[in-house]
Amino acid sequence: MKYNEKNKPLVCMMTQSTCYKGTRKFTPKGVLWHSTGANNPTLKRYVQPDDNAADKSYWLNLLGKNAYANDWNHIDRQAGLNFWIGKLADGTVAAVQTMPWDYRPWGCGSGSNGSCNDTHIQFEICEDGLNDKNYWNTVYKEACEMTAYLCKMFGIDPKGTINYNGLQVPTIIDHTGSHSLGLGSNHGDVQHWSRKYGVTMETARNDVAALLAADSAAPATPSVPAQTENDAKAIWDRLYAAIQNPYGVAGVMGNFMAESSLRANNLQNSYEKSLGMTDEQYTAAVDNGSYTNFIQDKAGYGLYQATYWSIKESLLNFAKANGKSIGDRDMQVDHFLKMMREEYSSIWKVLTTAKSVREASDAVLLKFERPADQSEAVQVKRAKYGEEFLSKYGPTSPATQAEEQAEAEQLSDTHAKYILSSGTHYISNSGSDENGAYSGGQAGDQTGKEWRIRDWYNRPWTCVLRYPDQTVALKLATLAIDAALNDRIGYDQSQNRTYLNQLKAVGWEPSKITVNCEADCSAGVCANITAAGHLLGIKALQNHTGTYTGNMRSALTKAGFQLLTDSKYLTSGDYLIPGDILLNDGHHTATNVTLGKNVKDQWKPTSTTPVTPVPVTTKYYRVRKSWKDKSSQIGAFTVFQNAKNCVDANPDYAAFDDSGNQVYPTTQTTFTPYLVKVSITDLNYRKGPSTSYASYGYIEPGVYTIVDEQDGWGLLKAYADQRNGWISLAYAKKL
Repeated sequence: MKYNEKNKPLVCMMTQSTCYKGTRKFTPKGVLWHSTGANNPTLKRYVQPDDNAADKSYWLNLLGKNAYANDWNHIDRQAGLNFWIGKLADGTVAAVQTMPWDYRPWGCGSGSNGSCNDTHIQFEICEDGLNDKNYWNTVYKEACEMTAYLCKMFGIDPKGTINYNGLQVPTIIDHTGSHSLGLGSNHGDVQHWSRKYGVTMETARNDVAALLAADSAAPATPSVPAQTENDAKAIWDRLYAAIQNPYGVAGVMGNFMAESSLRANNLQNSYEKSLGMTDEQYTAAVDNGSYTNFIQDKAGYGLYQATYWSIKESLLNFAKANGKSIGDRDMQVDHFLKMMREEYSSIWKVLTTAKSVREASDAVLLKFERPADQSEAVQVKRAKYGEEFLSKYGPTSPATQAEEQAEAEQLSDTHAKYILSSGTHYISNSGSDENGAYSGGQAGDQTGKEWRIRDWYNRPWTCVLRYPDQTVALKLATLAIDAALNDRIGYDQSQNRTYLNQLKAVGWEPSKITVNCEADCSAGVCANITAAGHLLGIKALQNHTGTYTGNMRSALTKAGFQLLTDSKYLTSGDYLIPGDILLNDGHHTATNVTLGKNVKDQWKPTSTTPVTPVPVTTKYYRVRKSWKDKSSQIGAFTVFQNAKNCVDANPDYAAFDDSGNQVYPTTQTTFTPYLVKVSITDLNYRKGPSTSYASYGYIEPGVYTIVDEQDGWGLLKAYADQRNGWISLAYAKKL
């Protein structure tokens, strides 16, 4: 199965929607399918993030922005579903959860006998023009995967029924079926679409049952049989002649091994029984033409277990054009290479340039093979197969820099994926709870994004705190990665000490935490620093006094961190090393985990020599009207919080470090103020950039100056000094 506890579907809770705010909880007993009835396959038409979501920009990039704001999160729509299936901005098909599973949907309406809204989780498939079979096959497969995932989660028999108001209702049903039972409004979806391709709801029930049955059977771990050694070497040589990169070749080989044990005539095991043919019989029947359903039978076949009809059709045509058996090993390798060059250019680029087996293996697994289970465990397993082939058949030339780094740092595959990334620059970031708020959610990471690994972004950051011993810095990075990947650890400012308590209980390793707990940005970073101190025996880190973003600068410099304020550390990840602490004083903090491209040659974590020795020079925070106006100074403080308190008590003053940089209030010199017009009469203006902050009431309609932005909110000029007057920009028009 594609989805499980380790690999959950995307989650973009639409908490502003009418249904989300007005519905109640229920007990799911089935799954009901819908399709939209409109020619628009894009998810952005219906799904958009909340205006105050901490990860709003992430979702707009992923989904695409609805320019008309007529999605179901921004209009008064008396309907709502638990999830949607359609196209993301890049054209790939995905499922996105928009309400909790136990929130009663407003989907099928009602009939003379009641409503399936009382019993069934419901979802919509975004329709196209109903004439693209490829699109239908893709969304249908996604719908079956999601339905199987939910059946397993709630113990639903996909071929069973439930008793509702004296009726026997199928657990898997569509809107058409609900209407026929008097349990829904008069709609024809999804069968007006599905039957064009011979699919009924009985077909769907059988396909979901097959997914669950396959998931319950634990397959044996494939190993390289002795008789396939010659095949393995021949496949390696043929791939290498084209790819010319041992890491890319090994990544492909590891996936071939997991899919077929390198047997070119391998027929998917479950189909041997249903078709009544062995590998050899199936291959011969396809070759001699007595079996004519090769393209449409959905049976995985060959080295890479071709399943989709378009790939099987391409493979069959390629074999015929070359006069080869469908089970010919070299022909299949050549067909794979042809597809990579011509149809999967992004994967081909990775294969030819990858600096590690894991990088290449993940590209093939996640962008081409796309099995039901794409979890971290599967990624590690396939990469290990590739490593074995690399050690057997790879060149004996000196190790690359990436290899030397991985060996010297003794990195696991998971840590190396992020620390040695040559593409995306990653940070470990904890930003908000499952509802996009700062407190009030459930313990643990409910969405996989409360504390997550994400790409570097400009907060903006006011300083970087770097520990000079790179071995310690590396430990901070691996702790930050482990915490982000453990969904037992979530975000909640009101419970932010529970993460530290659990860390202590399990011996300071985030990966070992099994009890749901919470942190926030600063509590998480500070707890990891404490953990590094205990794991490495460094008293100054064990006993550091950092507790929140307002005192981390002073507390961590006292504990031995270097303070870096040069713009090159603050405006990109290029000069950062793993374990660097990114800080926006008084607002936010995160941990850098990727080695910057401009300091790769200086990264030696087995050495205690820092990459760029920078003495700690900031001893005082001076409070003045401006840095140049020395005569206006009213205080000099060694503790940042004391300087902040002094500024708060004296309007028109600011705190400066020893280099003259204004550190409070934080400044964003690149922002250009602009005017907005507020036309509605019920727009709140709040003390902070989120609905979790208190409201002053409704702002009067009129024209206002915005002097800063944060997460979709605008700072009003009249409140710039204290940064405590914000409006949602979604309800204002920029002039």
